[in-house]
Amino acid sequence: MNIIEQAPTVSDIIAKVCEVAAANPHTVYERVENPWDCALYVHPDGSPGCGIGHALCELGIADASWYSEDDDRVINTHAIRDLLVNDLSRIGIVKLTDADAARRIGWLSVFQRANDNGTEWGEAVRLADLAYPGAR
Repeated sequence: MNIIEQAPTVSDIIAKVCEVAAANPHTVYERVENPWDCALYVHPDGSPGCGIGHALCELGIADASWYSEDDDRVINTHAIRDLLVNDLSRIGIVKLTDADAARRIGWLSVFQRANDNGTEWGEAVRLADLAYPGAR
């Protein structure tokens, strides 16, 4: 994992996801073959995977070290809620101090679910906004 100077908040991650989606509104995440048969934040070649993966890489949170078939924790495959609450916040890489962090994590979860199921990134943002109005 990268060492970052200032730990981003959930709001920072949402803002970056929205920026990535706005720049690539018609992008549909295509899964690559992997031992877990799931969407990945970072692909085996070290490139960003899903929309949230792109945001995490641009924020300096995720990098090529996230892909490891030997890692027992397999951080690269965790749902966004588990990733933020159980992994990244515990080691100080992400701050969960937002007053409304739970709703914002919900927003990211809706985006992730839509993204992983073949929805264009721009539409995934719209769906997250509908599910959690005002969360971003």
